Amino acid sequence: MRPILAGVVLVGLLGAASAAAQSMPDISGLWMAPGEAVLSPNLERQVGELPLTPYGRERYMNFDHALNTGARCLPLGPTRTWQVNLPFRIVQTPELVVIVYEVRRTFRVIYTDGRDHPDIIFDYPEWMGHSVGRYEGDALVFETVGINPRADIDNIGHEHSDQLRLVERIRRPDGETLDWETTIEDPVFYTEPFTVRKTFNRVENDRVMDYTCTENERDAEHLVPGVVVGPAQD
Repeated sequence: MRPILAGVVLVGLLGAASAAAQSMPDISGLWMAPGEAVLSPNLERQVGELPLTPYGRERYMNFDHALNTGARCLPLGPTRTWQVNLPFRIVQTPELVVIVYEVRRTFRVIYTDGRDHPDIIFDYPEWMGHSVGRYEGDALVFETVGINPRADIDNIGHEHSDQLRLVERIRRPDGETLDWETTIEDPVFYTEPFTVRKTFNRVENDRVMDYTCTENERDAEHLVPGVVVGPAQD
């Protein structure tokens, strides 16, 4: 390639990247929900009784809490991870957004380059699923599917099927606040979609710390199989 032509191409690419960055709202930074650390997300605190199908209710009332993924140090899945009050960092590029959570040293990748979900994602589901998104005004909107059914949506026994679909929205109304919401849809377990919201504050820590759960873990061997009689409690 001639030097002049190469320079023109480079300037064009840099200009396109600059334009993409300018149209991308800044949601980067280190964030955490206000208040003390809470390791027991319970969605009923926000939305009341969840709209369970008959099958979903049967599963909930007979949920074996000795199999709770959190108690066994397994990944919590996308909805439970958001609900834990520990820091997370958002890193943005024009092609993708990466969220690094302190809890379980978990990460998510949200592709914003126009790709679709891979066809094999439902054959090989992932603990955090597969996410693709786009920017709408001041918000990042993304869809997540292919979530491992072992990743419950909260800590008290609400499960989901391989048909779970999340539509999440993140926006930054001001320099110090981040708003997140997710609409949960799964016709196997829930009669209708429902939405959960949470607000996070910017924190001044310079890093996400190391929290692996499995290190020196001593609880799993003492878990007693069985169900909770009546509504499950934290």
